[in-house]
Amino acid sequence: MRRIRGWYRGQPRWVRRINILALIILAVSLATALAKSAPELRAIAWHYRHGNYITVNGVRFSIYYWYTPHGYEGGDQFWVRDFPGPLRPGDDFFTAFEIRGWRNQQDGGTRRDLVQKEVAGYEKAGHRGVQIFEVKISGQILECWVGQDFSGSFSCYGDGPIYHVSFTGHDASAERFRRMLADAQ
Repeated sequence: MRRIRGWYRGQPRWVRRINILALIILAVSLATALAKSAPELRAIAWHYRHGNYITVNGVRFSIYYWYTPHGYEGGDQFWVRDFPGPLRPGDDFFTAFEIRGWRNQQDGGTRRDLVQKEVAGYEKAGHRGVQIFEVKISGQILECWVGQDFSGSFSCYGDGPIYHVSFTGHDASAERFRRMLADAQ
């Protein structure tokens, strides 16, 4: 340590100032990157405490490592609102989804009725090209819809234990979400 201090003191004043300036720039850059990485740091902490799975009404879903689930007090729903930061892979973009194990009071009718109601609202807003499809989650069939205008978004209704699934996101996150639904147990 003495050798380093002695070498440093032997350098011209302008070299010492450049070194100090470089350290300040490095510290500011690191602080900025950490501040922008808050979602990733929250996700790492969540997965460390809770693992990589979450259960809604007895159905277990795997959670992508960078996602932080919210709203999981009663074990009957959770949602993710993900805004990727600089620590993430380049194929990650904004993602939002919800999985709910209860039916809203205003959600009357069958799962098909609920999908038709959403599709009617979508078409009333002037959108076209709605596709209705089914998704199987842990033996349960959910009725879903997706519109051409919002190909990265879809909504599904079921009869329980999962009553509603909604998703908005990019292609890569949509594929991760579909795998999450397919792997549900």
